[in-house]
Amino acid sequence: MTTFDIGGVIPQLFGRKPTIAKHMAASLLKEREQFLVHLLRRGVSVKFVRLTSLYLLHIVEILKLPQLRTIRREELAAAFRRDLARRRRLNPALSLIRSSQTLEHLAMRWLTFHGKLRRQRRHQAFRAELDGFIEHSRSRLLSPVTLDHLRSHVGNFLRWYSQRKRPLSKLGLRDVDRFVLARRANGWSAISLNTMVRAVRTFFRYGEERGWCKPGITQGIITPNRARVQIPPQGREWDEVKQLLKSITESDLAGIRAKAIIYLIATYGLRSREIERLTVLDFDWNKKILTIRRSKRGPAQRYPLLHDIARYVLRYIKVRPMCSCEQLFVTLNPPYRPVSRKGLGMLLRHRFKKIGITTGRLGPHSIRHARATQLLHKGMSLNQVSDFLGHRCLDATLIYAKFNLKLLKPVADFDLGDLL
Repeated sequence: MTTFDIGGVIPQLFGRKPTIAKHMAASLLKEREQFLVHLLRRGVSVKFVRLTSLYLLHIVEILKLPQLRTIRREELAAAFRRDLARRRRLNPALSLIRSSQTLEHLAMRWLTFHGKLRRQRRHQAFRAELDGFIEHSRSRLLSPVTLDHLRSHVGNFLRWYSQRKRPLSKLGLRDVDRFVLARRANGWSAISLNTMVRAVRTFFRYGEERGWCKPGITQGIITPNRARVQIPPQGREWDEVKQLLKSITESDLAGIRAKAIIYLIATYGLRSREIERLTVLDFDWNKKILTIRRSKRGPAQRYPLLHDIARYVLRYIKVRPMCSCEQLFVTLNPPYRPVSRKGLGMLLRHRFKKIGITTGRLGPHSIRHARATQLLHKGMSLNQVSDFLGHRCLDATLIYAKFNLKLLKPVADFDLGDLL
């Protein structure tokens, strides 16, 4: 196996002497080689690293860097805008946007690797109070997803409130009402407004406990009506899901991985984060049990591991790239890393597009919706679907009930194996 070291990586990447001389003579040779060796040691292909080396020559020229220095994100973007305008003047018939974005993204990665990219930190009003609220919420064992949502919604509200130049002790119901009206005017949906107001109300309750909010003020904060049952369906039709599953062939690694992932979502109604953090240890092959660590519910849930699911997952494990990731599903190309929520969304959109479906919701959650609706139509009660999907409250399941609620069965025990 070839060993790549700083000081000799360029001759190993390129064979022609004029090309090697060009790369060796350019500025910041050591800094460029350090980044290239870093990529190679992470398992990136030589072909991609060779292309990266060529791009770095352009980046050094665009940024005019005789020596590496700290660069602000705004300065970086301005430099690539000027370069794009210059190249457009030379070649008016070409778009060149894609190549410029590629170069800028690589420049960010290179500068970040060396610790030389200074990002503009967004000002957060009342940061100490917000941090205290998040730590208090974390002590209640809320999931990381919920904590991120709380920080985002409450942070937005506090930035808006800070423009009024008043302390938190002056917070009142009118401020919440004005904030809701402003967001509604910006096009926020009823569900988004409801989620935001619930987060702000939780923050007000925390403020009451700390003494800088009027006692009892949270009782006056009423969430906007989100009318969940009247929301248009956000999932796919179950026939579309079956068509998608049938279209996936196991002729290559991508198909084998896609079949395992989509069958898991379609069978157990998993969220993206739950797929993302699945490990081999979650599968008990002897007892035929699958353990799911729900992203919005504390205790893990155990489900019967169906024969077809076990077969698809085992088939993927046999061809899974060798890497140090403990997560089950990893990227197709090096450097291998756990598949992300964004990656899952791209996977589903690509697969739906291949069968001619390009409109509506196309991500993993659309299949989760379809599974929930299908279970309701098969006679499962609302409480049962809520437990099956890992919801913490029954209200979250109402969005799936797109038919007469009187037809729903009462709460009862059920045999999961029969329904699967």
